[in-house]
Amino acid sequence: MTNTEIAALLPLQQLINQIVRATPIGATDRLAAELAVQTAVWVGKNVLPATPGLAPFVADVDAERGRQLQKWGDQRHRDGTSSGNASWAQEALAQCQHAADEDALTWGHILYEEFTEVMAETDPTRLRAELIQVAAVCAAWVSDLDRRTADCPSCEVGIEHTVHCPTPETHNWGCGCPTDEMPVAAQREDPS
Repeated sequence: MTNTEIAALLPLQQLINQIVRATPIGATDRLAAELAVQTAVWVGKNVLPATPGLAPFVADVDAERGRQLQKWGDQRHRDGTSSGNASWAQEALAQCQHAADEDALTWGHILYEEFTEVMAETDPTRLRAELIQVAAVCAAWVSDLDRRTADCPSCEVGIEHTVHCPTPETHNWGCGCPTDEMPVAAQREDPS
């Protein structure tokens, strides 16, 4: 462990020391129980994300980051951002706003708009803040995906099935909607 990692655990060490000193000699079961409870509370307050549903996303990102480090090592690259991308960011913002005004906003619009803001930022502090916003949008999108049932997402948000899947060419076959039907070609191939 690094000194920084050890320093981050110092409050937990102090809590454990306080519990041990307050436990009467011979009360090992009580000590073990109190340590388990207080450590769990401390970890919940100081380590785990406070936002509901965020812990699985963080765990998945951590696992992916570990795979990246294993495959590529710790990488260093230039940012590749430019204030010359500001018009790109402004256009993405306008597209996002238009989609919202038309009640057609998607996660793709939102993420694209946030990404273009990243690409237009050159100040390291503001760039970091923009990257955090991109990560937060990704977390929200993943959370939305994880909450969806097997039913069609468009139907789930109230879009009439015949509107978003009006023809066999545009229908999301197998989406699970009550009105979902197999395409004619698949019906001919179906042996049942």
